[in-house]
Amino acid sequence: MTQNFIPVLTSFSLVTIQSSIPNFIMVKVSGMATKFYPGKPILFAHKITKKGLLVFHFLTDSLNENTEKNVKWELEQIFDLRSFSSNIQGIKVVAGQNSDIIIF
Repeated sequence: MTQNFIPVLTSFSLVTIQSSIPNFIMVKVSGMATKFYPGKPILFAHKITKKGLLVFHFLTDSLNENTEKNVKWELEQIFDLRSFSSNIQGIKVVAGQNSDIIIF
């Protein structure tokens, strides 16, 4: 199975999860490509920068060898920020051609 960057990040938002346990956050992303190998979208926690940005790569696991046109992906994933670091200042999502940052 091959992992590839989803070429274009089209939207990115964060939602604080209201619960009795703080520090949970939902990352919502969507992306698209005019021609790409379809697959299951994933957010891969790549690194934490010196400035406290938690960097995710927006990827797809290619499940087959057939290309499709105008493929769109949407993903909502919940993370416990305590499992990464106490110094998270924001989140950056990186796609193949662009990226976006949300600072807390």
